[in-house]
Amino acid sequence: PCHFPVTLSYPTSISGWTHIAVVHNNNTPTLYINGVFAKTGLASLYPTFPNSTVSYGYGYFDGSIDNIRIWDVAKTQTEIAQQMNLETPSVATGLIAHYPLNGNANAAVGPNNTNNGATFSAANYYAYIWSGTNAPTPASSNNEDRVVFNPSAGNSTLTVTASGGGCSSGNATTNVEVKINNQTASSWNGTSTDDATDWFDPKNWSNCTPGDQTVVTISRNKPSYPIITNTSNFDINPKGKAKAQKVTLDTSGSGAAPTLNINTDSELRVNE
Repeated sequence: PCHFPVTLSYPTSISGWTHIAVVHNNNTPTLYINGVFAKTGLASLYPTFPNSTVSYGYGYFDGSIDNIRIWDVAKTQTEIAQQMNLETPSVATGLIAHYPLNGNANAAVGPNNTNNGATFSAANYYAYIWSGTNAPTPASSNNEDRVVFNPSAGNSTLTVTASGGGCSSGNATTNVEVKINNQTASSWNGTSTDDATDWFDPKNWSNCTPGDQTVVTISRNKPSYPIITNTSNFDINPKGKAKAQKVTLDTSGSGAAPTLNINTDSELRVNE
């Protein structure tokens, strides 16, 4: 049967290949687009079940679909983002159906990772091996499409080799040049017309919004002083997590002393 109202509706435009994930938890659907939270829908009184019809009179799907996965566990946003670019997840716990749609009509994974006696034992993902000065560590088996890289200031030339996955003949190797600028200085002015206390608002700074290579100075007699909060007006991800190389509260001179407030559930990471 059909149950109304629709529990999740999210009008948006889509261009090119887009990863869509809908997670049902306690009969409440949550939508993620390319690993980013989009919307939480309405709770339903009825169990969630897949249906063979993709229309119900509202128009048929017009586009291409690839790599369908059905899980019996509610995936977190972090898990979705980590796995969405892999054809076969490196962690398959809870994966009850997988349709890679690679041209084989029988290319489906059923319960216990089997299909008509065939066993899909090897995950089909790329393995990345990094080398060079200040290469990401560990320097082998980085199986995702991003790594954590903490080089010193200057230029670093790295080599990354991709193997497995879609590499049909040999490995694919490329060089990557990373340029990290020397420390940047920025002083607080507190003059933004949007929010004169917002640490993440670039209009409150003389040079740039601070990062982990920025030397920060907050002086006396400013019209307002910074507050670090996770309700910033600016789209900083993750909100409420500020960084700086060094922070100085300059109390020289006279007038109102400089202050810096960090709200609950927020933080400031200083390298020195």
